[in-house]
Amino acid sequence: MKMKKGLLGLLAVALTIVSCQDYDDQFAELTGLVNTLSTKVAGIETTTANLAALSATVNGLATAIAAIPTTDSTADLTAVLEGLTTAQADIDKIELILAGGVASEDDLALIDALIDTLQEGVNTLLTNNQSISVNITIVDSETLASAQGYIEIGATTPAGYLLGGNLLVDHDGLTAAQIVTANEMTAKLISVSGTVSVTGAVNLGGLSYIAGVYTKNGTLSPLDTTITSLGSHLAVDGRIGAVTFPNLSSVLGNVSISNQASVTSIDFSSVTTVGPTSSIAALSVASATSVNTGGFIATTVTANEATSVILGQKTAVNLTVIAAKAASVSAPALTASTGTVKVSAAKATSIEMNLLTSVTTELEITAANSTTVVKFNKLTSTLLLDGDQVEVKEFHIPAFVTTTGDIGIKAMTINATKLATISAAGNVTFASGSIIASAIASVTGDYIVTAGSNGIQNVNIPLAVFATAGTITAAVTSVTIAHTADATLENVLTAGNTTLSLTSQGIAVTGLDGGTSDDLTTLTLSGKLSALGVPAYAYVHDVSEMAALKYLTVGNVTTVTVPTTSVIGTMTTTGKITDISIIDADVLYTLNIGHGPHTYEDAPAQSVTLQNLAQLKAVDLSTVTKLDNALIGVVANPKLATITAPALGSPLLANGVVSILISANALVATATAAEPGTALAEIKSPSLTGWKAYIGQMVTAGIVTAVSATDTDTFTASGGTMVVGIDYDKTGAAAGNLYETYSAGTNPLISGGVEVALIDSND
Repeated sequence: MKMKKGLLGLLAVALTIVSCQDYDDQFAELTGLVNTLSTKVAGIETTTANLAALSATVNGLATAIAAIPTTDSTADLTAVLEGLTTAQADIDKIELILAGGVASEDDLALIDALIDTLQEGVNTLLTNNQSISVNITIVDSETLASAQGYIEIGATTPAGYLLGGNLLVDHDGLTAAQIVTANEMTAKLISVSGTVSVTGAVNLGGLSYIAGVYTKNGTLSPLDTTITSLGSHLAVDGRIGAVTFPNLSSVLGNVSISNQASVTSIDFSSVTTVGPTSSIAALSVASATSVNTGGFIATTVTANEATSVILGQKTAVNLTVIAAKAASVSAPALTASTGTVKVSAAKATSIEMNLLTSVTTELEITAANSTTVVKFNKLTSTLLLDGDQVEVKEFHIPAFVTTTGDIGIKAMTINATKLATISAAGNVTFASGSIIASAIASVTGDYIVTAGSNGIQNVNIPLAVFATAGTITAAVTSVTIAHTADATLENVLTAGNTTLSLTSQGIAVTGLDGGTSDDLTTLTLSGKLSALGVPAYAYVHDVSEMAALKYLTVGNVTTVTVPTTSVIGTMTTTGKITDISIIDADVLYTLNIGHGPHTYEDAPAQSVTLQNLAQLKAVDLSTVTKLDNALIGVVANPKLATITAPALGSPLLANGVVSILISANALVATATAAEPGTALAEIKSPSLTGWKAYIGQMVTAGIVTAVSATDTDTFTASGGTMVVGIDYDKTGAAAGNLYETYSAGTNPLISGGVEVALIDSND
């Protein structure tokens, strides 16, 4: 009974694989009924019931076969399933006719034909695909002959076998002719539910699935490229050379490779599905030219002849890769590591782990070169990052935000675009001439910058706020940060720093006498503004504490004081400043006034004091539109010939009080006496023209008025007052010599409304 034998055998292997119930008795009964159905009309009722049972059996068998774990069904397994589907369709037709009753010989003839079709289809199905639930061993002539009793070869034998036991094949004990026979037999295997151990060039060309351990021994590789799924472990003898599985996609166990010195390559690139702990044992493959570990969890890979090392794993524990000649080392699927990740690739142009987000202990690049591009594009945390043992071309950690430990990187370009916090527990050491880390905002640990091969990097972190514990330790010339809480600047300057920019300074800075601030030649300081736009703190420059300062730019502060003996040569003001006082700055040559008044309501008026500035030749006060007790000290500046008045359009408040004193400078004007019938007395100078207009807008606005037609000094009104005293070097004689060079004790100045009116009086 071929049909019975085939069905029972196929069911047996399915039961072995997926543990279905025992259908043996049911098949025994139903097979007999089906075989005699065409000649026994009297058995209709019994047959109807048992056809339903047969239908359930066929469905169960189809489910069992489909459950064989293969990633892609082989042609043989697909044929089995298709045959079972056809058989089920025939059973359905018979049941339908029987349900309607057998009313004639025609009905009976139709049933008979359908049963013949069913029987033929099942016979063909089970002739083409046989099953055996035994262990197959082929190691010598005796075991070869025994195996032939189970696996038939020849034209009319089954095309494929489902083996429900173990397979052991060793060609070393066979003759050449026996090997040919053995290979014809093993080539028919579709799946094995037990273990497989092979030695020699065993033909497994039809095998797709092994449920147990698969062991490859010896120096010759079996023909096993059709295997797609392993339910357990894989053991490979490295003497076969190339460890390659081009179609293997699923392995639920581990991998071990013996005799690793003989391995020429490893390729598990197609293995994407592994067990949760599936690993590949430590590799040290001195001759392998390429290594791809697929989805297996690797811990140590040493492949010093490989030009490429690819790790397909998603997790790692203490991963170490040593590849002296590899052009690239990558772990494209690795997302996290418990422990360490270490890479040594002295000749690599690329080291990439772009899905790696965290390393609990340490990430270390121990060997690379000046052409290496290192990318950890999603890394957000690691206790330690050791990347400064050798300089690389580029080092990318663009997602890293907060340090939890030390970071050291040496690269011509360092990309740390989101690094925002350098914690007290994590110092950062960058050796580079190009650092992209402008998001650094909080610094409580040390930020160390040293020279890369492409020069010394100026520290440019404009958002950074340095706590007193935060320190820049850098051989650099320029530092740009937002704010330091260290008034002496010792935490933001080191010896040799010549330039400092504070973009949002929140406390006054003083520098330190004899400290690193003595090297500072350029200072740019912008104070921190409150929500109302008010400078938060005064800034006081003490020349004794910044002895070398030559260039000063300052804005958004309350008071700027440049006291005696300053060596500042160029000073620029900007933003919002209340008062500025520069006295005895003997080398100040250029003064660029660009600051304006505060914009909030009831803002205080501004003061400008310029006194004893030996080199200053011109000053433009156009932006200083709300002078208060101002210009006391625009006095005794021997070269100051141009003094541009504030621009019009923003007079004092109604209760404004202003004092204007300009004297003993190098301001030159022409002065003429009145000539009856011809001309009035007149004083003429571009600077004085501007001052007359500035004073006039206060009078026009009614803030102040001339007290009388006499030459008094004071303009007054109900709410405000203005005292005026302006001197110039005369080039003409005025009546009474009122307009002369200033001299102590005599003070002949332009004052009061009448004298101010003499400016440009004949225009």
